[in-house]
Amino acid sequence: MATQKSEWKVKMKKIFIVCLALCLALVCVSCIQAPVEDGDWEGKEEFTAVDGMSEQAAINAAKYEEYKEKVGSAFGLNEVTDAACFEFESVGDNEVKITDYVGADNIVVIPDEIGGAAVVALGEAAFANATVRAVYVPDSVRSIEKGAFEGASALVTLRIPFIGDGGENAHFGYIFGADSYEYHAVKVPATLEVVIVGAAESVADNAFAGCKKLCAIVLPETVTSIGKFAFYECFDLVYAQLGGSVAEIGNYAFGYCSSLFSLSLEGAERIGLGALYNCKSIYSLSLSIVGETAENNRFLGYIFGAESADYNDDFVPVSLREVSLVGCDEIPDRAFASCAYIAKFALGEGIKSIGVRAFYGCRSLKSIDMPDSVISIGDDAFFGCDNLEAVAFGSGVEKIGMQAFYGCRSLKSVAMPDKVTEIGSSTFALCESLSSVELGNVKAVGKDAFKGCTSLTPVDCNGIEVADGNTALIAKPEINTEK
Repeated sequence: MATQKSEWKVKMKKIFIVCLALCLALVCVSCIQAPVEDGDWEGKEEFTAVDGMSEQAAINAAKYEEYKEKVGSAFGLNEVTDAACFEFESVGDNEVKITDYVGADNIVVIPDEIGGAAVVALGEAAFANATVRAVYVPDSVRSIEKGAFEGASALVTLRIPFIGDGGENAHFGYIFGADSYEYHAVKVPATLEVVIVGAAESVADNAFAGCKKLCAIVLPETVTSIGKFAFYECFDLVYAQLGGSVAEIGNYAFGYCSSLFSLSLEGAERIGLGALYNCKSIYSLSLSIVGETAENNRFLGYIFGAESADYNDDFVPVSLREVSLVGCDEIPDRAFASCAYIAKFALGEGIKSIGVRAFYGCRSLKSIDMPDSVISIGDDAFFGCDNLEAVAFGSGVEKIGMQAFYGCRSLKSVAMPDKVTEIGSSTFALCESLSSVELGNVKAVGKDAFKGCTSLTPVDCNGIEVADGNTALIAKPEINTEK
């Protein structure tokens, strides 16, 4: 019996130890996951704000400018190639198809008509095995047959009116003899760097997928959609000019475009999950929405592959330094939360509100200029932007949320807009470099609004309701020593 009791005590002791360990583990997890605002930003780990381009970014910037120039001058000074350089056949009333190129020029500009007949097609052997370095295909061409450029292994620049054959075969490799996009890598010439599209309305799914050596793409204003995986694994793509009419961009459209330097997605109404997945060299980005749509998945990390704003910092590449927002009317809650390496945000006129935690923990941000259209700034909007030195409020700001600038340790001065009558709780707490405050028309200052502002020069708060925790703000009345 004594043995049974002893065994029972041992079992109970083991159970107690296991339960205690579980409790301790839960406590640790809760501490780790506790939001920063429940603690003290002074305890946040040290962080050095990024400033300027990295060495690799500078290299990519130079390549970007190089291909931008190449695109602009691709065929500008070249005359139309003589009709004698082509073999052709009639395919209808006053229409011909080019069947072969028999000239010796490195740069070929196909005429839009030969002998008064419109050039409407390129045959399957039109440029097969040709040694040309650049070809301009005019918009008069309505059909390009499979393999029209097969074996054109010296081709560097190509201007085409559409992608594929202009019909069902909408993958780029079709004109090089590829049966599907899966054969782009072996059929599209490794020499091909620049592709200019003239009059297409869309870029199909997988259209350029696997064109690893493609360096520059230009799409016309007529393109309204870019499909899923359209430029997937175009590793060398550094310059992409999308036109201004693209409304929809599919999932992983530019996935693994690991050399892409700068991109404008202005006008897009939907940007798919991971559209810029692993674009690890992207430096600047221009947007009209943040996330998937104006209503769904409204955080930057979504277009880089994150399914929650909690993972912005895991998916948004550290190379991204500049973001421009044009054409939107709000910055959503947590839009850029924890995007610690973005150093510059350009906010376009028309933005009316900055959401809760919109720029939370953007630790490289040094200054922010708000357009006059901004009316409200949400709670925690710039919480923990500890390298933020200057804020220029627009004249339209009426409300600044609680803790909006909590922990902005580098902020030096603030001037309240005329329409702001109240400063919320902890709004500027722990802004330890803050030395100058202009209260304007403020009538009330919330609890701890200026707590820990150790550099602050006190101001006259006569007629202002000031809550506890703001001793650094209040100027002490002068003592009259005269008798």
